[in-house]
Amino acid sequence: MGKSLRALRLWTVVSMAGLIFQYIAGLLTNAYSPSSGFTNNTDYWAINWHWTFGYALGVIALVLLVLSALTRRGAYIVLAAVTFAGVASAGVFGMLFVNSSPNAPVYSIAMGVAFLVSFSANFLLSGMMMMGDRATPAAPAAWNPTP
Repeated sequence: MGKSLRALRLWTVVSMAGLIFQYIAGLLTNAYSPSSGFTNNTDYWAINWHWTFGYALGVIALVLLVLSALTRRGAYIVLAAVTFAGVASAGVFGMLFVNSSPNAPVYSIAMGVAFLVSFSANFLLSGMMMMGDRATPAAPAAWNPTP
């Protein structure tokens, strides 16, 4: 296995862990931020954690995309691109949600859907990485009757 493939396998796990941490940070933000509406006030630890994980996750998803491109495997590149696009759009919708007054629920829903898209793509990429070449069935041996 090449170096880029090994690195992609590691960063796929890192990305999955980052997505899970980001989801938990979002839950904590919902639970421990002001109930009168979200603001971009950094006095709330839950919002700070959610933003910090979001930025880190964007960098992780970008690294995942670059590593997948280095493998030159189309399926890996597509799934890493979908992961990156989902993370980036979830971040944009999150910023739109916080900056709207009153907070528009449509941005929260869009943020959740974008997260689900990125999580699903990363999950599929993880599965493909674990399966490796076993996902492709071996070609049958040529039939050669001998007397």
